Formats: sequence, structure tokens, C-alpha cells
Amino acid sequence: MMINAMKEADPRLLRVRMHKDGCKFLSISMRNAPMTPDFKKDKRSEKNMVR
Repeated sequence: MMINAMKEADPRLLRVRMHKDGCKFLSISMRNAPMTPDFKKDKRSEKNMVR
């Protein structure tokens, strides 16, 4: 869903824009973050790192 919002192809979605140099790690993090079937971030991997 975020990829579609960033493409700005669907006028129903909010436009998401990031500065390519200033938000390098944010972009990488968003692309690598796992998602649940209902389009929420899957935080199981983050919880495992705390222990």
C-alpha cells in the first residue's frame, strides 16, 4: 500500500514524499518492514530483538 501511495497513481491515497538524501534510512526501513495481512506493521521481529 505504501508503494502505491508513493507512486501517487491513486488519487484516493495521501501523497507520501521523502527527500532521497535526507531520509535514506527511513526509505530502507519502510521497504524492509514486514506487514500483516491487514496492512499493519508486523512488530514480532522487533520484540524478539529486545530479549
